Amino acid sequence: MTDYQNTTREQIRLVQQGLLKIGRLRLNHPDREESIRRRERPYERMLEALYVRDLPLAKLGDESDLLIHVKGPGASAPTPKVSILTKMLAGTRDQVTKLAKQLAHVDSLRVPPGMDMNFVGLARGSLFIGFAVSDEADAQLTRRAVRLLGDASVLVSQDKSLEEVVKVFEEPAERDIAVAAIRHLSPSNRSQIDEVELLGKSVTEPVRLTTETRRHAASLMTQPAKITKIARAEFVGTIRELDLDEKRFMLRNINGYSNEIRCAHDLDEADAQKLMNRRMRVSGSAELSKSGHVSLLWVDDFEEIDD
Repeated sequence: MTDYQNTTREQIRLVQQGLLKIGRLRLNHPDREESIRRRERPYERMLEALYVRDLPLAKLGDESDLLIHVKGPGASAPTPKVSILTKMLAGTRDQVTKLAKQLAHVDSLRVPPGMDMNFVGLARGSLFIGFAVSDEADAQLTRRAVRLLGDASVLVSQDKSLEEVVKVFEEPAERDIAVAAIRHLSPSNRSQIDEVELLGKSVTEPVRLTTETRRHAASLMTQPAKITKIARAEFVGTIRELDLDEKRFMLRNINGYSNEIRCAHDLDEADAQKLMNRRMRVSGSAELSKSGHVSLLWVDDFEEIDD
């Protein structure tokens, strides 16, 4: 993104110069007050808009690694709905840190302090929400997560195939989490949001997320990628972080395996809920990373293990 604050300040200077010229006209032509006033009003409106709306937004744009622009009835009111604001704050933070934790191979529920995002601020015009990456050492993974989300959202918004999305990601689980994040951030038909735009210093290309983006992201999560390595695999572990909407869970404390594994399933909601925190033997088709380890498991068989 460009240096928005300098651009906005230059616009303010131009408006101020216009007002100075009108001031000189008023001194030289005191008999033309009415016509001078008509010329003055547009400059006053522009200056007010620049100070009240554009300058705060420019500051937000310059300081945010990720800038969310929310559009729709719930965001365009003089004061946005608190429910929409809290949903976007928590949802965006959770989706970015989930991908950052995957990049770092962190399997704890707690987010390491360096990976947690900082809240930069809000600006009007529908609703802009700014997030920044911290200055701590492990924050670079969070910045990379934002870039990956941005790259994946461009592909999803352009209705690219799963195979085209795969080319951006070395790890199947990272791809799956990124696509799930796009689905989560995109508006649904039941929300008061029409569109969510992703901007920011760490987003290489602005992208608009819509209900169509949400549908396409969901379709990309229904099957393994054909161009990745697929193998039959079986593991015994504990089911954690069950996501009923995404039909995903994390398998942890796996026998003979040091990493956690992201798993996809096709169970209905009631059956899936019964699995939470249980020790299970799961088997299915595994998407392998380039290094050959299991990164994403498409589970088709479950068996409870008695401890």
